[in-house]
Amino acid sequence: MQRIGVFGASFNPPTLGHRDVLVQAAPDFDEILLVPAVWHAFGKELIPLEHRLAMLTLFISELPFERYPKITISRIEETLLKHNQGQGPIYTYDVLKALDAHYQKQHQSVQLRFILGPDNSTQAVWQKFFRYQDIENNWPLFVVKENLPVHSTLAREICATYAKDDKVRYQKLVKILGSKIADYVELHKLYRVSEVGHGTQ
Repeated sequence: MQRIGVFGASFNPPTLGHRDVLVQAAPDFDEILLVPAVWHAFGKELIPLEHRLAMLTLFISELPFERYPKITISRIEETLLKHNQGQGPIYTYDVLKALDAHYQKQHQSVQLRFILGPDNSTQAVWQKFFRYQDIENNWPLFVVKENLPVHSTLAREICATYAKDDKVRYQKLVKILGSKIADYVELHKLYRVSEVGHGTQ
C-alpha cells in the first residue's frame, strides 16, 4: 500500500518553515501532495494562485530529492471549485474525500494521511476545521513540530515594512524563503501592494 501525505496550505509564499514540515514528514511517506488553497475557509487574503504555483515549483526544485519522497503539486482544489461553480470555501475534509475517490477510481491501494503543520495543530485552531473529527476518524493525522518558527506572514510583513529598501528586504527574504523564491517575490513585486485573491483551510 502506497503511503501518501497530504499537505494543504496557502503557500503564500512557501517558506523554509514549509520545507521543515517536509523534512519531518519525508521518512513516513512514499509521496507527499502539496495542495495550495484556492479559496481559504478562514477568509485569508491570497495572491493569485498562478504566483503561488510558480513559487511551489521553485520550492520543490530546491529540495534535495535524494532525501525526500516524491513531492507533487495537487490542483484538486481547483477541480472542486469548478464543481462548486466557483463558490467557496473549499474544506480540507472535501479535499481528502475527493482524493480518496480519485485513487479508488484508479484502483490504487493508498493510505492517505493529513499532514498538520504547526500553525494548525493547536486544539483551538484544529477544532475550527470543518468536520475535523471526521478527518481524524478517516485519515490519520501526521502532526509536525515547529522546529523552525518561520511563517508566510513574516515574509509578507517584510515586504510591506521594507517596501522601499531593496537590499534589506531581499536579504531578510532569502533567510526565510531561500534565494529562488526570494528572487521571484522581488521580480514580481509581490506583497508590496494589495494582490488579493480567494483562497482552503
